[in-house]
Amino acid sequence: MQHLKSLRIISFILSFNLFILGCVTGKNRVVNDEIGLKAEAVPEGICLAFDNIPLETARIFISVTKWNEPINNPYEVISSHADIRGSLVDQVKNSGRVIFPFAKTGQEYRISVTFQKEGFKPVENVPEWVYAECVPYSGVFFDEGVNLNLNDTFTGATLSSEPIFSGEVRYSIPKYSIKVSIDSENTNIGAGGFSHTISENILTMYFEPEMSDGLKKADYLKKGEYPAHITAYCNLIYDNITWEVEIAKSREFPYSL
Repeated sequence: MQHLKSLRIISFILSFNLFILGCVTGKNRVVNDEIGLKAEAVPEGICLAFDNIPLETARIFISVTKWNEPINNPYEVISSHADIRGSLVDQVKNSGRVIFPFAKTGQEYRISVTFQKEGFKPVENVPEWVYAECVPYSGVFFDEGVNLNLNDTFTGATLSSEPIFSGEVRYSIPKYSIKVSIDSENTNIGAGGFSHTISENILTMYFEPEMSDGLKKADYLKKGEYPAHITAYCNLIYDNITWEVEIAKSREFPYSL
């Protein structure tokens, strides 16, 4: 589990933002003394409650991850994310809670939360990440028979079918998106946010040439060939918050810059 703490994930949609995913510890209900984070199973799924959100917080990034130990490779880690900004930060500050409903009954989930000021700057006197664990007894999950297939030129990928959820869900626009993970020198560089906005039901998404153009501009990678894979997300809204819910990963493929 320690090796996952060193994975850096760089996500960009035209511009680049840096965030780090960590590991978590705890039980069904876990209290973090510094921020007062509690994760508890509720009828809706998982409830995250915060006793103290600093006033200067302008961004809250939440990762909800399911895996089974031991972890042999990143393909075994399945994550969903919420990037909370603007008026939604005020909503969370006022309510003191966030509900994650897209959970599978009986599955262990590990939650990582980070708080940032304007400009992605850390909040003083607050840990970079706070963690919790929860095993829900209820939630809305999807069938796990969806595959993500690469095209022959490694420029796009297609979902084999649309995921079928166990209850009603509200989709965001775009409905689906993909992110590309590139392994380089024990670092995972994630180029993300590729989607189509013409139709919410399009199952094929392209990441080239936008990804290579962005990586060259940002100068994150040296020229060469790297192992890579793609993750597909379904973008869902609950209580005004958009969640990127991971639904499939592609096979590994060679990426050349």
